Amino acid sequence: ALENAMIVSRPAFLDLCQHVVIRCRTQRRLFSVSRFAAANSSNIRERHQRSYKSQQKGMMRSGAAISEMNEFGLLAENMVWPSRSSLPSIFTYPRLRFRLATKRVWNFMFDVVGATYYKFSLRKRPWPRLSLFSLPSTAAALHTRMYTALAAGDTRTLHTLCCDSLLRSFTARIATRPTNEKLRWRLHRYVRGGKPKLVAHKAATFPSEGLGGSAKLGVRQAVLRIRSVQSLERWREVKGRNGEVREVREEEEGSADGDGEGREITEYLVLQQKFWKGEQGDWMVWGMVEEASVEDILGERVRLPEGKAAG
Repeated sequence: ALENAMIVSRPAFLDLCQHVVIRCRTQRRLFSVSRFAAANSSNIRERHQRSYKSQQKGMMRSGAAISEMNEFGLLAENMVWPSRSSLPSIFTYPRLRFRLATKRVWNFMFDVVGATYYKFSLRKRPWPRLSLFSLPSTAAALHTRMYTALAAGDTRTLHTLCCDSLLRSFTARIATRPTNEKLRWRLHRYVRGGKPKLVAHKAATFPSEGLGGSAKLGVRQAVLRIRSVQSLERWREVKGRNGEVREVREEEEGSADGDGEGREITEYLVLQQKFWKGEQGDWMVWGMVEEASVEDILGERVRLPEGKAAG
């Protein structure tokens, strides 16, 4: 097993996810718009251990608690497969590539089975809609609203868009800003295809025992790749000699030459949707992940003939 994997033995919702593996490497919430979107440097493993321990103390003893809950961790095997340039050569390592291809096929089959079971098992007709084709536009809207609200320090809007852990991180960062500083985030354009692309989708359902009688809990998570050109302006309010307050532009992050054209960034946005008591909730932003390595996919350390680890 991976050294950086954590098995959650008895999570909050009554043994329902006891086999879920949370891969700490892929669960880092990276927001890559320069320092505005810097990675959270806290220890992910310790944070999730504290989270699950606190939930085990009784938070999930009633169905009402689940109604308020929007943080379920990252579903098992919900990962971004490496790009072609990150994979070992098929001519040099054909067996390794065959293992990866087999793993991907099986993963796709389980995704289809999970999504099908999610759709038809949670309630009788009308069945919940998966609406996979509308996910790119949903992701684009949430991505823009989230960064705009984060730049403006709008915690009320962030509360409606983000899951709990992400919301706490954003709120803490907003609280540390100087009171006279203003940020303005700008999305210049999408690149390479023009819109977000769905790269992973997981659906999980959990038994109704202990969840309030016949109530059923379902969770969906979708990962979308967003390639865009972004920039961030920093302004500071300065008082003049006559007492007038004016805004002075300090810097623009994401623009290499200060030309205002922004910087091209690739992000993997994770969206989450909850189904509870016959109602399908809205999509929310869970966070960001990175491309998985070969080790993440195979669940073991892989040694190449040259002695270098794959991935």
